[in-house]
Amino acid sequence: MTDNEIRLSTYLSRAKQAENILKNKGVLYADSSFIWQVLQLEYNCVEIPTDLLLKDLSVLVIVDTVLKQKEKYGHPICEITIEESILTDCIDDSLIKAHIKFKGEKWVVHKNDKDSFPSNPHAHNFETNTKLHLGNGQNFNSKKICGQIKKKDLVMLRQRILQRLPSLSLPKLETE
Repeated sequence: MTDNEIRLSTYLSRAKQAENILKNKGVLYADSSFIWQVLQLEYNCVEIPTDLLLKDLSVLVIVDTVLKQKEKYGHPICEITIEESILTDCIDDSLIKAHIKFKGEKWVVHKNDKDSFPSNPHAHNFETNTKLHLGNGQNFNSKKICGQIKKKDLVMLRQRILQRLPSLSLPKLETE
């Protein structure tokens, strides 16, 4: 095995162990994809995700990092997967392809997210490190607006969220 293959194998083993520990702690949404995304953001490896493998993170560091993220952003209350992308051109396509290992996008809505920006509630797309205002459809990257999804896509996403969480109060839908 090459050094890179060993690093990858070690990471995958540790991430799987961390996933099991997190699930035992009640963090049911922390699958391998979510853990990978959180670690990329935490260790500034979004542009070159494989740099994360060079960090040689232990199982406990992985678990602590995910728990820290949970404390910072709250507990996700639902996850919506969309068959076709609704993001505008503000996101670098090559970067998305490096992160997404499944068709479509995953949007996560948190209950009691300590960060109420850009709306309360709002949706996170951890693969692209963007947030979505659920009232007007604006996309944000690092608190900077980088685009806006189509109104029909926003309406569809809101409907999917409310199907899963009928009692959730979404921001008022803003018209153009």
